[in-house]
Amino acid sequence: MSQSDKSKESNTLDQKEHAAAANRSTESRPSVQQGSRSIGRKILRFSLICLYLLFLAGIVLGALAGIEYYAYLKIKSSPLGDAYKGRDLDSARQSSQKVAPQYGYEPTPGFAAVRNTRLGNSYEYINEESFKDFEEVPRDKPPDEYRVIVTGGSVVYGRGPVPPADVVADFYEVTFRWNIPHLMEKIMNADPDIKAKIGGKTVRVINAGVPGFVYQNILMRYLAKLRLFNPDLIVALDGANEVHTVARPLKDWNYFTEGPYYEVVTEVMDMSRKGLMNYITLWLKRNTYLFTWLAMTQGEGPGILMENRGFAAHPQDPTPEMIAYRDKNIEQVADVMAIYHKTLETDRVPHVFALQPMFRNCKKKRTPMEEKIEQVTGMQKIGFYDAAQTYDVFVELVKKRGQEIGFEVADLT
Repeated sequence: MSQSDKSKESNTLDQKEHAAAANRSTESRPSVQQGSRSIGRKILRFSLICLYLLFLAGIVLGALAGIEYYAYLKIKSSPLGDAYKGRDLDSARQSSQKVAPQYGYEPTPGFAAVRNTRLGNSYEYINEESFKDFEEVPRDKPPDEYRVIVTGGSVVYGRGPVPPADVVADFYEVTFRWNIPHLMEKIMNADPDIKAKIGGKTVRVINAGVPGFVYQNILMRYLAKLRLFNPDLIVALDGANEVHTVARPLKDWNYFTEGPYYEVVTEVMDMSRKGLMNYITLWLKRNTYLFTWLAMTQGEGPGILMENRGFAAHPQDPTPEMIAYRDKNIEQVADVMAIYHKTLETDRVPHVFALQPMFRNCKKKRTPMEEKIEQVTGMQKIGFYDAAQTYDVFVELVKKRGQEIGFEVADLT
């Protein structure tokens, strides 16, 4: 083959390769364009889905905001709203109690403790120190003041009957002028013998009662808070709440893991799934008008957090083993009473402990209202145990423990 023929053949091959390359390039363009269109469609579809979800979220949030505002208006126009007129209505969203990790809980400052004006009550609020009192209580005690602190549960606090008896009693709440600490203050200031013994000082009695409290709560609250108020005298009136507490036939029962909030706070701090649900529920209950409105009963608003101590009445009677567990539980409670006494003794604070009457055990003649309450409360049994009999055992074992340490616990039952 001549050189010219080879050159022609080479040129022909080059032309074919260029043509093939051009064809490949032409064929690949639709493929690239199709891929670009596919990605574009996916982005558009994703954007539309996001916009749709945002639209749905906006509708849901708008509906919830509307419901929340409706609940706000309902509360504002209710007797509960009247109780907070001239005050921060946001306080109406709060529970009557706030968590206090050292001792469980205590009344929420600013909460309307008494608000039933249909019964002639004036509005009364928890003060900034979480005491049920009109006035603030400074930690620094004035030199001319003799300071008494009364500890206990709802009887000291001045709470009316709890559900379901509260309906029968028309949501009665004990007003400031009738609660035990205030009456003690009036009596002590009017008694010349008492005034002489305390050097003519003015008696100030602080209501440190908290609904649902038992000895272990009271002991821990004294250590963490009450002792800082420098009391000259402590009066402890307790007893009835312990019946619910000890009514658990458990071999490994622990007094300090009983009561409201303990399990809830533990689960929240463990960061468990159940703890997250507890947190969300508690947050909604304390931060929304809706939950406050839902909790309102005949315009009276939410009451205390109903705790889960003990069990509902069980048809089975307790076995001897269950009785032994209960009595051992009571002994734990009696030991804590003794520790409370020794703590006050160490702080050199004079003190008086008394065991309150319990409705089921009380021998006084019933008033017509008490007869109605007795018919509806259904508290003859707490779990497996007879409530009245359990309280009798509790009273005897606590008094016995006091005698063992040379301390008399007054029996007012």
